[in-house]
Amino acid sequence: MLIDAGSEVNFITALGTPLMQAVQAGFKDTVQLLLEAGAGKTIKVSKFEDTALSRAEKKGDQEIIALIEEEIARQDAKDSQ
Repeated sequence: MLIDAGSEVNFITALGTPLMQAVQAGFKDTVQLLLEAGAGKTIKVSKFEDTALSRAEKKGDQEIIALIEEEIARQDAKDSQ
């Protein structure tokens, strides 16, 4: 996969980051893969300052919201050590 080859997981296009695009498309497995690869969960793009989490919340996708929130909590716990 491209991630294994060193592709940047946080590049920004007009549609947002790869994580944002996976969230928007509802690709749970891809969201999980990108989170595991270190994709930015709080990167803000657009004049509306969307994040991957805010996009998941707008869609109402509870599974993806939970994935992102769990990863944020895990990272916060790691950072506080």
